[in-house]
Amino acid sequence: MSLVLLGLDHHSTPLSEREQLAYSQAAAEEAMSRLRNSHQFPNCLILATCNRLEIYAVTPKLPGAFQRLRSFLAADRDVDPDLINRRAYLLHDDSAVVHLFRVASGIESMVLGESQILGQLRASLAAARRAGALGSELEALGRHAVACARRARSETGIGRSPMSFAQATVTLAKREGPPLDKASVLIVGAGTMAGSVATWFAKAGCAELTIISRRFESAQVLARKHGSRAVPMTDLRMALESADVLVAAVDADEPILEADLIAERRSPLIAIDLGVPRAIASDFGGSPEIKTFDLDSLESIVSDAKSARSGQVQAVEAIIAEETERYLAWQRARQVAPTIAALQAAAEAIRVSELDRIHATMTDLSPAEEAALDSMTRSIVNKLLAQPIIRLKEHAQETHGLAYLDAVRNLFRLDSDSDEMASLDQAQG
Repeated sequence: MSLVLLGLDHHSTPLSEREQLAYSQAAAEEAMSRLRNSHQFPNCLILATCNRLEIYAVTPKLPGAFQRLRSFLAADRDVDPDLINRRAYLLHDDSAVVHLFRVASGIESMVLGESQILGQLRASLAAARRAGALGSELEALGRHAVACARRARSETGIGRSPMSFAQATVTLAKREGPPLDKASVLIVGAGTMAGSVATWFAKAGCAELTIISRRFESAQVLARKHGSRAVPMTDLRMALESADVLVAAVDADEPILEADLIAERRSPLIAIDLGVPRAIASDFGGSPEIKTFDLDSLESIVSDAKSARSGQVQAVEAIIAEETERYLAWQRARQVAPTIAALQAAAEAIRVSELDRIHATMTDLSPAEEAALDSMTRSIVNKLLAQPIIRLKEHAQETHGLAYLDAVRNLFRLDSDSDEMASLDQAQG
């Protein structure tokens, strides 16, 4: 069995293309069910965030696996396959394991060391489990990835005070807009990201903070937390009239902030979209007075803050190397069990076959003699196999352990469909 990974992230793919491939958590769960049922990947995991889309899958046949994943994704997202061919990175087996551990530990994130990715990974694993797509191997891989991330955060300073997208949003607003103590800030959305943005704008001392959401009750809860005001979505146009800074932190399959909402506006507006897909229409910034920004616009701000923790990356990579070897050793030990069972079954088949032949020619054996013969032959088989089994288990912990398994399966023809082991005596006769 091979582990394969097809992925696209902020390193390889611009936002305009990432949003064409974006999945919500619910949509990703449905996609895993489709992939499981129709594309020969019964065990799969889709990790979908604002900055990455990765599909992990277990397959018995590595050749052709990546092409099947590419075809599935292109059809499922209704995009030109060439987009995926140009942008996707393809990894398998050990390299795919290392990559997932790096992602979970936060060193592949746009915000170095951010912890949100770990929650997103857990949510993706839970979704795959509900879809019946996870399987024992991906379940174990996910468990080891979470353990690796926890070690990285507890044993290094990688997660210490990282600049979040919310903080970067405030920094961008300060740089591009009026002084915050004189600015009116409008946040569209009331979820986790919107709450974080509201917290940082409140800390920065903005003059006025307004929360607007399709779920007015949620907007009211968030507004009360920060002593601000909430307005219903029906008042969006009016709320925009007085805003100096607009932040869209909302999940939307298509833009909900269209250019016609500010068609008459003549005063400056800073509009920052934190969504993938984007909630602010591409023509929203048609006027010179309107400056629009998206997630990729925040990358330079976030990158400036990376240097303070970049020295921790090497320590995290050392942990990843240890945890990767621990997982691969577990995987090798897991793979040795079927070989040992097959070897024991083949030897037992020979033993039983030989006993049957003896019983056919020696019909006058007493029950005690039959029992003694059975015990003796069983003992011989067990003693003959004892050392090979011990050595197989020992070698399974080593990087070359799979070569020993292949050799044993080949020498004893354990992958043969016919019962060759039990009929060696006939071949010799």
